[in-house]
Amino acid sequence: MLECLLSIRGWLKVSLVLGLFFSAAQAASLSVSPVLITLDSSASIAAMTVTNRSDDAVVMQAFINNWSIRNNQEHYEETDQLIVSPPVFEIAPGKSQIVRIGLLDTEPKVIEQSFRVFFEQAPATPNLELSTDNSTTNYPRGVQIMLRIGVPVFVKSVMPSASRLVWSAQRQPDGRLRIEADNQGAAHAKISRLALIDKNKSVASSDMLTYILPGSRRYWMLNIPAGINAPYAIKVDTNNGVVETQVSANKP
Repeated sequence: MLECLLSIRGWLKVSLVLGLFFSAAQAASLSVSPVLITLDSSASIAAMTVTNRSDDAVVMQAFINNWSIRNNQEHYEETDQLIVSPPVFEIAPGKSQIVRIGLLDTEPKVIEQSFRVFFEQAPATPNLELSTDNSTTNYPRGVQIMLRIGVPVFVKSVMPSASRLVWSAQRQPDGRLRIEADNQGAAHAKISRLALIDKNKSVASSDMLTYILPGSRRYWMLNIPAGINAPYAIKVDTNNGVVETQVSANKP
């Protein structure tokens, strides 16, 4: 009996791993293009393509949220400023679906507006299997992992605008360095890499993709070697090119 239980437990573990593997593989076979949308009062509609490269049909639902940043975290709220069509759709294997994003509020904006359109894979009906008496059971085959993709949507301001990042640094009691960027411009900034430079070498870095929306702040916590003091030299890869600057230190 014990050997039988161990065998069943081992089979369940293998089934769980395989279910996760195949579900993750299915999620990886869904793609969205383009990966960023820009709208304005003169170009208030954009089209996106969702492609299903898997061997199974998928049902997707799409919705748009207002996007803000507070306390270094991204926040999303329902909005009626944009519309997505169709909001629910099914994609056959190897096929694509065109999804349109429309701006309802076409009043000129002084500052760039930020949103995200989310595509979520709707839960599928569990696969039914026949029992020994030909009745159906509701046991799903494997574990289902629902895919969620968020694509930035920016509504440009009426006047040409750009981000303006103001940098500061603060040494923490535990020895780490907090680097902060305050976007005082009227458009977003996208940071793909931030590095602390000492003697022309990177001594600490972060490669996390980070958006800094207009009027918001973001910060990075870096573990730095001893003996490096303010002012701190940083090198930042942004959507507007590489920025190299000296950062002053604030008091804790």
